[in-house]
Amino acid sequence: MRATFKPQFVISTLAMSVLLTLAACGEKKEVSPRGNDDAAKAAPKAGAPDKSKGSATEGGDDSEGTPKSRQPAPTDAPTNPSSDDSLPLPPPTAPGKDNGPGLPPPPGAPTVPNTPPPAQQPAPVPEPEQPPKLPPRPPTAATPRSQQPTPRPPVATQPPAPPRPPAPVPPSRPPVDQGGDSASNAGYDSEDKRNVDQSRFAKTYTGLKDEDGLNYVGASADNLLSYLRKNSDDSSVEAARNIVSARLTRVRGQVEIVIEMLEGNTSRSYTLGGYASDNRAIRLQVLQGNGARSIEGSLTCMDSDGGCDTSVGQFVIGDHRTRSAVKIIFRDSLADIHASLPGHRSGNPEYERVRAFWLNSSNDANTAEKLRDVYFNGFEVVNGRSGFDMQIVGENRQMLVIAGPLLAPRNGTATNLRADRSAAIPELNQYAHDIANSITGIRITNNNGLGQMKFQLKMRPVGDYEQDVFTLTVMRIVKPLRPLRDISL
Repeated sequence: MRATFKPQFVISTLAMSVLLTLAACGEKKEVSPRGNDDAAKAAPKAGAPDKSKGSATEGGDDSEGTPKSRQPAPTDAPTNPSSDDSLPLPPPTAPGKDNGPGLPPPPGAPTVPNTPPPAQQPAPVPEPEQPPKLPPRPPTAATPRSQQPTPRPPVATQPPAPPRPPAPVPPSRPPVDQGGDSASNAGYDSEDKRNVDQSRFAKTYTGLKDEDGLNYVGASADNLLSYLRKNSDDSSVEAARNIVSARLTRVRGQVEIVIEMLEGNTSRSYTLGGYASDNRAIRLQVLQGNGARSIEGSLTCMDSDGGCDTSVGQFVIGDHRTRSAVKIIFRDSLADIHASLPGHRSGNPEYERVRAFWLNSSNDANTAEKLRDVYFNGFEVVNGRSGFDMQIVGENRQMLVIAGPLLAPRNGTATNLRADRSAAIPELNQYAHDIANSITGIRITNNNGLGQMKFQLKMRPVGDYEQDVFTLTVMRIVKPLRPLRDISL
């Protein structure tokens, strides 16, 4: 048989073979297939249970009911010896069907009219049982879990941290003038005199050169000069280059600034003044001048401690047709000084006095012939010139004045510039100048552009003595500045 035939045909053929075999052996038994109600009524067996008509399932241990194809066959029904006992026999087929003629009834059985039995209605096929619903499968990698908010445990509130102890107060003389937004040279120490001739540190430039190609530089390691240059107006460059010098002095809360500028080919001088205020800004007015320009100005103190060692002057020069804004940095501070005295001495009495002055200062001897203070005053015109003057004052009221331009080469620190000894210093006539008069010449030999300079001093000739030479290294004492981003400049 081909697998495509229906299963009931295969079972009918097999049942017919069994019946023929039983007939050949001389035994006649009535085969009453399960589910045929008419045959069961015609020849019931003693002790056989009566089956309900149209039952699709039989009672058993399975509470859900078991289909007929899975129920065991009755004990009085013949079984197929060549198949599993659990399989029921198929119902007989009426004569005249394709599977062969019907068998005669056994002797003594009531005569059954030879009429074809009514066509058997096919038993209703029960609907396939629906499997019980299973709980949803847990998500796997192929079935991502739906995004559910993950409950978070409540965060325990931490008690506020105890206040930190106050930071230590920085020393009044830090080694590097940072200036708030400083891009200072790493490792630079403004108190180390050896840095005066070190070429590895970057200088700060005003933006102008002299006729010999030297650069006008600043006098501090902060980046204030670079900041003002970056934010300057190109229209102010010409006016800035006409300023020859600027000097700031303070007397009993009043500020005076003397500016010398070129008008045409003539040098003119203007004096502006004002009084200090609580907001660190000083409004300046012209007190006197011999020029034809109009000038307005203001001064802003830059020290982080509220002082004014470093300040910025903003000046508007000219009328409404030729107005130009010029900015000038003023450095007005103390300085340290170191004297280098040669071992060989000529015996000149004037030099012996100068030598004793510096030795007493180094040893802090109990005498008036020693150093008291060194004052450094510098100016830096943005896009213009820069310069300084310095007063070396002794306990004996001796004063030595050194002044000159702040010039330095692009590479290195070596210079050979003559220093000026006739700077206009207020109250200059109130000091003695014996030591100053014994010195015939001073030259600027080094400038690192960061506030350190070296000078060579030569004694004047006296009789047959050699002219002794010694050097002084001056180091401006710097103070931190306010953050530049917090100041309107």
